[in-house]
Amino acid sequence: MFESLVACNVSLSKVQKFHYLKTSITGEAAVLINNLKISEANYDSAWQLLIDEYDNKQTLVHTHLHAFASLPVMKTENVNDLRKLRDTVSSSLAALKNLDCPVNEWDDLLVYLIAQKFGPRTRSEWNLKRTEFAKLPSYKDINDFLTLRIRGLSDLSDSPKDTRRYKDDKPRSSVNNVTANKCVGCYGNHSVSKCKEFLDKTVEQRGDFARHSRLCLNCL
Repeated sequence: MFESLVACNVSLSKVQKFHYLKTSITGEAAVLINNLKISEANYDSAWQLLIDEYDNKQTLVHTHLHAFASLPVMKTENVNDLRKLRDTVSSSLAALKNLDCPVNEWDDLLVYLIAQKFGPRTRSEWNLKRTEFAKLPSYKDINDFLTLRIRGLSDLSDSPKDTRRYKDDKPRSSVNNVTANKCVGCYGNHSVSKCKEFLDKTVEQRGDFARHSRLCLNCL
């Protein structure tokens, strides 16, 4: 990117290019040219130092391979870890392809390396999935599996959780408790079943009174 936008830009002076170069790099690369002051003469020296140090195809290939080969084995079914695995492999392969590596011929190796990073549940799901293929699965097959697995786990984690707290309230009966201390007939300090006025009524009158007062007939 820097080379196409800055280094090969004939409209920029070397001083300008050196300024852009110093503001574009960090870490060890910045330390490498830190002692060179910005000047016309020093730009070529700084650029060559960086080329010699980092424009090494073998080093670049190893760096991209290491990016996903060094990822840890997943211990849990974590969406973020699965997504990181898929995206790291994808971006590394794109970079390796740009370096003229025959990544299209690496299917068996890639499938093996990626599957080794799976957690127990995902590995089990993959073992079931690969039985559906008539031939050895390709990188595309396992990448598609990863994408579907990520979507499935994402849907589960995004499901709304019921955070309501249920109270163990006792149901309230619409029928008055006839064993209460307050009589619903004469309002005395006794239950209606022991009320003299209630007991003096006929059976028919008691029934009418009970229904009108919403009393439990079985308790009378």
